[in-house]
Amino acid sequence: WKYQNSGSGATRYAQYNGQHQWYNAPSGTAGNAVTFTQAMTLDSSGSLLINRTSNIRGAMLEITAKGSGYTSGISTDVSVAGNVNYEARYTGTSGTSYFGYFIYNGSVVGSITSTGSVTLYNTTSDQRLKENIVDAGSGLDKLANVKVRSFDWKTNQEKTDFGVVAQELFEVAPECVTVGTDKEDGSIDKPWSVDTSALVPAMIKAIQELNAKVDAQAAEIQALKGVA
Repeated sequence: WKYQNSGSGATRYAQYNGQHQWYNAPSGTAGNAVTFTQAMTLDSSGSLLINRTSNIRGAMLEITAKGSGYTSGISTDVSVAGNVNYEARYTGTSGTSYFGYFIYNGSVVGSITSTGSVTLYNTTSDQRLKENIVDAGSGLDKLANVKVRSFDWKTNQEKTDFGVVAQELFEVAPECVTVGTDKEDGSIDKPWSVDTSALVPAMIKAIQELNAKVDAQAAEIQALKGVA
């Protein structure tokens, strides 16, 4: 294979052994040999491989990323209605590896990271992204209004001794709730769901309040003992 024109890239397509294979090459000089790189493969199982020639994970889509910071890993990049959900898997053996990187409207909103010993599920909390930062109100008052329920699941009658109901929690802590949708006939399309971990800051605040009360009571008791 040789370049016919200077300054133009080259492409090639082939079918081989049940696969569809796409190749490309950077621009070159007319008459020089073309060195193709297999850029994309649709293998015989129906899996799409980008920048790969073999399906190492058995996934329907595998992408080996290119460029600085990504050369050792495998990633997938999915765009929906202008928003991007970016997932990456790295094979590095030191430092922090990003297994999930979530971007919304161009801004990072969370990630799943691992140091090899500890895995963290991160929500973006950078001070530089916030304004009007003041001390929170009472965590005790917030938590006191959360209804903790006992119930059975209709599907398998599995019992939950301590849980919450999404619609009830929404009235107290909407930041913990993803609102569901119904079909036209009123049946469930997507059920309401909760992430009670969003209540952890309120729990920390409540503990701080309780600790302050205990300290104040201890000081009062000590003072009474001194009077006696």
